[in-house]
Amino acid sequence: MLTARLSLLVEEGVLERRRYQERPERFEYRLTEKGLELFPVLISLMQWGDRWYAPDGPPRVVRHRECGGAVDAQLSCERCGSRVTARAVRLEAGPGARAAA
Repeated sequence: MLTARLSLLVEEGVLERRRYQERPERFEYRLTEKGLELFPVLISLMQWGDRWYAPDGPPRVVRHRECGGAVDAQLSCERCGSRVTARAVRLEAGPGARAAA
């Protein structure tokens, strides 16, 4: 099922498949420019779901890689004020992750 989803995202140009190891052969999936443009939409949907469906807090928190600040709905770092892109963030376990475990 996951393989079919990944294949569809590759076919649609959202992800690209890159080999990173030959023996055994292994691949990683990287966002394309088309995929990177989905970042604001995905963050907005994630934050909406956290607000309405995560009573114990968000399961994941989006942080600015550079300073560790939380990313707000306008895709700005709450700590340093920088606008962030998909490649400038990392996901961390949030308070809701512990509740779901």
